[in-house]
Amino acid sequence: RLYNDFPLQHDEQTDSLELSSDTLFRLFRTHFIMDMFDVDDLGWCNAELWIGHRGQEELQREIAKTADLWVIEGYAIHPEHGFSFTKQPIFFTGDPPFYILVEGPSVCRRGEQISIRVLLYNMLSTTIQAVLLLHDSDDYMFVHVEKDGDVQHFHPRLSRGEHQHLLFIPGEGLQEVVLPLAVIRQSGMMEVTVEAVSQFRRDTEVMEIEVKPEGVPVRKHTSMLLDLRNRA
Repeated sequence: RLYNDFPLQHDEQTDSLELSSDTLFRLFRTHFIMDMFDVDDLGWCNAELWIGHRGQEELQREIAKTADLWVIEGYAIHPEHGFSFTKQPIFFTGDPPFYILVEGPSVCRRGEQISIRVLLYNMLSTTIQAVLLLHDSDDYMFVHVEKDGDVQHFHPRLSRGEHQHLLFIPGEGLQEVVLPLAVIRQSGMMEVTVEAVSQFRRDTEVMEIEVKPEGVPVRKHTSMLLDLRNRA
């Protein structure tokens, strides 16, 4: 397929085939935005506004929870004055002093044990104290890890209710906490709510997980001929 889809250049001196620069670009190009940034957080400030007779409009947006430097600019289109840009871009740093990120599986099976990975970020220069809270739910139970990390996978020690975990986060650092859960819900969507409280900020993350039943779905039936002449 390489020779059919991409043009080749023949070098008469070396009697070899070489790919053109345009072909190399198409072969090895990368999506800069996809590789360098989180696509879900890129459009938090994108908006289109109609400016009326007041001459100004106000826009409220929830800032993405990430420690990045944002460059914000805009342009306007007027029926008489034409097209214009902002004179200078606005450099904006929206680093929250304390926030959490939650990772976990989006799909699981009934009766499985899953792990929720929680990252707690401290953007200040001093060490802070935080309490991590796992909210109670009818859909899952907390799996207790015994001494030396021993867990009975088929018969673990489980408990309900809100669970708390106290930890210290160094300045400009992070702490990672893994929450093992046993799924009780039979099927459908369940929500796992994780909350972190520090001296100056509270942050909450809700993760949705789809619980599928055991086995595989049967989407078709096979017909079978039965002889009922000698049956009731």
